Amino acid sequence: MPERFRDRGEFEAAPSLYPHLVCMWSTVVERDQAPHLVLPDACIDIVFVGDRPPIVAGPATLPVRAAIPPGTVVVGARFRPGAAPSWLKVPAHELLDRNVPLEDLLGRPAATLAQQVLQTPAAAARPQLLQDFLASRLRAVRPTDTVVDAVASRLATMRLADIGSLSGGVGLSERQLLRRCRERLGYGPKTLHRILRLQHLLLLAARRSLRREGLAALAATAGYADQAHMARDVRALTGLRPGDLLVRNAGTLGRSDLFKTSRGEID
Repeated sequence: MPERFRDRGEFEAAPSLYPHLVCMWSTVVERDQAPHLVLPDACIDIVFVGDRPPIVAGPATLPVRAAIPPGTVVVGARFRPGAAPSWLKVPAHELLDRNVPLEDLLGRPAATLAQQVLQTPAAAARPQLLQDFLASRLRAVRPTDTVVDAVASRLATMRLADIGSLSGGVGLSERQLLRRCRERLGYGPKTLHRILRLQHLLLLAARRSLRREGLAALAATAGYADQAHMARDVRALTGLRPGDLLVRNAGTLGRSDLFKTSRGEID
């Protein structure tokens, strides 16, 4: 068993899976832990919650509060934005803001995986089982959409001027770009930009001192027009004010390379 799979945390996936996954992850719910706030992050996850059958957590546009009993082992694989539809054989927009049983999408192999995980109580062993399952299916996975990949990378590090210039930059009409983004991401490029900007903000806040930087400085660095713009957007996507959100929530894309430029990682 690889030592990197401990009881909790985020872990790099095997090299063969790196182009497809942000990370493998696991946690054990604490006895006094409040309901966990799950925020939009442009990703799709396969998730095991305790001994329940695995689900696919589709792309989200709204916050979700998950109440999970203390002591529950939760394990997941987080796909890179746009990658999951190649694995799940379903357009991302059909999973939008939904949790779908993995067996409904992949059939008997998912049921076999669930049985293996159920028979493995050790938290550190379950991510390996999930990773092995994904690695075994790698040869049958279709390539990702390189245009959508490029759009996601671009939107993570720029201000969105207009969809026309974005679509023209990748050689598509606005309608073509919207269709391909919905198929791969679940929504269009404007929503993707708002969600990636939120995740960038969370990453910045985790690395910097709110007391030293201040909300206005973080808003400007993350790409918002001003602090009021950030407050409106954060409230719409998370249900919280920025000050309440940023002191207790970290992003879920810290292990991705989305927030990097030719000058190095944005920090």
